[in-house]
Amino acid sequence: MPLDIAVYNVGEYYSSHYLDTSFSKDAQKFTQGWKEAGAAACPRQLQRLGQRYFKAKAEAVEEIDWSKRQNAGADIQSWHSYLLQALGYGDLQQLDIPVGAGDVYVPSLGLLKRFGQPWLIICESAFCIPDGSLPDGIPSEDPLEMQLLPTKLPTNLAENTHKLLPGDWGKAVGEIFKTEEPPRWLMLLAGSRVLLCDRKTYANGRWLAFDLDEAFGRGEKSSFEQIATFLSRETLAPDSESADLLHDTLEEQSHKLAHGVTENLQVAVREAIELLANEWVSDRRRRGLPKNWV
Repeated sequence: MPLDIAVYNVGEYYSSHYLDTSFSKDAQKFTQGWKEAGAAACPRQLQRLGQRYFKAKAEAVEEIDWSKRQNAGADIQSWHSYLLQALGYGDLQQLDIPVGAGDVYVPSLGLLKRFGQPWLIICESAFCIPDGSLPDGIPSEDPLEMQLLPTKLPTNLAENTHKLLPGDWGKAVGEIFKTEEPPRWLMLLAGSRVLLCDRKTYANGRWLAFDLDEAFGRGEKSSFEQIATFLSRETLAPDSESADLLHDTLEEQSHKLAHGVTENLQVAVREAIELLANEWVSDRRRRGLPKNWV
């Protein structure tokens, strides 16, 4: 099964050829338990959020000023919580991440560790409205271009002295990945979209993006299976530290396939050059010309 159109392989994060030919097979061993889980499986829980998503989207569309959008209504305020619950991240604790010299912070919804080290940080930007739902003349909304908002810093503290990192989420993600103990992954929730950024490839413009508006609009089971495969806690940040990791397997197999394709191309090019050279020599012999004539 090829990559679903709701999943974007930005900057060839994985080999496109691999995703179209081998991804589904390699992912099966990580997701085979979902069939037995039935309605409790992550893809099914995601798919059931359709009505909640469209209610949140309706509130977002009514507020063109993205900086005020998070307070546009109860549905938009709760949307990311329901999304995280369906993906298996229902027990997160908000945390401000110190960046730079440690004097400014990036707000996060939570941090998960593996082997005692930061593994996954989950953050949220403003709800990004899909292009097709924006009024004429309004530019596209990119999660990484959304500015950080002071309202995202925790408000339940008696005195919050944390200063917000100025700038957009593109800068914030990069700063988090430059900390002394950076996470391997950062998931950015943005209403109609989700980004999954890898510390190893983010600076090169390579990550995965998920178009929830497309997925909920079509409502196809396979879309939610692929989204859950990449984003669920079971596959991205399992509780057991001895568990195999889906993305490690996909990365390894993607590199193997890309290397194999490259070798095959090299062999094909070499054979083509040899054929051309032999034909050139044969032609000169037929015409009685010296082989070393140029």
